[in-house]
Amino acid sequence: GMMVKEGDVILRLSNPDLTLNILNSEAQLAEKSNFLRNTMVVMEQEKLQIKRELLNLEFDIKRKERVYGQKLRLYEDKMVSRDEFLIAEEDYQFAQRSIELYLERQKQDSIYRKIQVDQMQDNLNNMEMNLKLIRQSQESLNVTAPVDGQLTTLDVELGQSISKGGRI
Repeated sequence: GMMVKEGDVILRLSNPDLTLNILNSEAQLAEKSNFLRNTMVVMEQEKLQIKRELLNLEFDIKRKERVYGQKLRLYEDKMVSRDEFLIAEEDYQFAQRSIELYLERQKQDSIYRKIQVDQMQDNLNNMEMNLKLIRQSQESLNVTAPVDGQLTTLDVELGQSISKGGRI
């Protein structure tokens, strides 16, 4: 006999399994979010390590280029052996190729990192959308008045179980 307005909640249903799903989804979302942050920190550290290694390689090339230039002049003046000159030349060439290889590694790592972060971000977004859908399901557990009027009959008891799709 109670008077209700359209949209008034007349019955609140509960679903413990749905509540548990929400809690699990929230926990997984927090875990994935933390994992993404940790991964990004590790990636930044790796980036710095690569930059540090490139700096070392650049200075190594300069040193070996200088030694090579000195050995070349000395070899031309017949002041060092051919073997000593060739070792300096090979060291210099090796250093040049090493930095080229390292630059290629830096490029590949950058591409891999971007792909990995994008995939993790997509997974996180999907989990957030899933959580929203589960929360919407929980909100639909509230039975509301379809129109203004007087409530005629409502035959429910506290703790009563209603099967999925059952009539109230």
